[in-house]
Amino acid sequence: MIVATRNPAARRREPQPVLTVTVKDSGLKGADFLLKLITSLPPPQQVRGLTDYASEVIMTPEACAREGRWEMEVPRRERLEEFFRRLHAAPSAGTFDEALAQLTNVLDGVEDELTSIPNDPGSWQSDQRIYPPQQDAVREVPAHPRVKRFRSRHHNTYIGENGSVEIVTLSGRVEVQKPGLDGRGVWELD
Repeated sequence: MIVATRNPAARRREPQPVLTVTVKDSGLKGADFLLKLITSLPPPQQVRGLTDYASEVIMTPEACAREGRWEMEVPRRERLEEFFRRLHAAPSAGTFDEALAQLTNVLDGVEDELTSIPNDPGSWQSDQRIYPPQQDAVREVPAHPRVKRFRSRHHNTYIGENGSVEIVTLSGRVEVQKPGLDGRGVWELD
């Protein structure tokens, strides 16, 4: 088994993310296996501190995902940023249901690609996966009958009946403002 985790302290000092690769039960001696592994990696790559048991390899998260051989622990904030980026890039939705489906599909896609955590919404309190809004968390928004609010662990997600979306942290920082297909935002529906 190969487990790769990012080293945040090293990342601040390096131009590329650093992954710490640990080899367990490879069937080969550590150094032989790592040499074979590292020569098969896509660029950019760099070997440091090769030992009989582990090494550090510099490579991008995308390269790791393409290889499909590692369990990656991409930090939650980075996964959220990728989700926000993809959600912004997706076409605007025209209805509440379209926006909720789009948000769900985009977030599940990010989590499936960047984590090895199974999609089990019943485990949301313990598994560290980020889940899309769930129907049991939908609330009315006073004075805004055309907007629904979903409460999650760290955010409120507002979805308008026109497909607009706004995601706000519990401290009030707006993470995403996406208009609906008609060009109006969540708070412009009244």
